[in-house]
Amino acid sequence: VVMSNSNSGHKRMNIGLEHAGQIWVDIMGHWKEPVTIEDDGWASFDCHGRSLSVYAEKIPGKSWKAVQESTPKSDKDCDEYHPDLPQSLESWDHLLEDD
Repeated sequence: VVMSNSNSGHKRMNIGLEHAGQIWVDIMGHWKEPVTIEDDGWASFDCHGRSLSVYAEKIPGKSWKAVQESTPKSDKDCDEYHPDLPQSLESWDHLLEDD
């Protein structure tokens, strides 16, 4: 995962010698150019500004399908869809301590 909270850029990482020659793609679909892992296991992974890219090996005959994010219509929808997520911050008042 490569993330940017500013301008577009890249992160150079060592993925490991066992991945040399592999082609990796951004499965989010944000960055179209594939990345080839170099013979020494290193590669540069690009990311657009204020975005994120998730890279994984491109396997011949297989494709990745990016999941589109959606916004629930109400908190109730969110709670029903994600029952394990914490409640809104207002309900955390009991965790606050007085100074």
